[in-house]
Amino acid sequence: MIDEQQILLGLSIAIITGSVIFWVYKKYKEIMADGVVTLDELIDVAEEGAEIILETLIEVNDLKGLGKMRKGDLIDLCVKHGLDDTGTRATLIARLKEL
Repeated sequence: MIDEQQILLGLSIAIITGSVIFWVYKKYKEIMADGVVTLDELIDVAEEGAEIILETLIEVNDLKGLGKMRKGDLIDLCVKHGLDDTGTRATLIARLKEL
């Protein structure tokens, strides 16, 4: 039987995949605007993609360790993501997990 976490994981993967495909398509249109793709353009796109992946992995790792974080750090993370930063540790963690 599929539980709620498996459904959320599947939806998250689908959303991430769709976002990546959309980003790649936008970059393709951008570098093909002049009809020629240079090696420098490909390297720039690869580096930008690597940065995005690294930032995403760092954020996922941050969310995994929420239970070990101090309230001040949780507040900072909420502010960074534009979330309400008031309430108990449990409330802040719940808001962050909804991202």
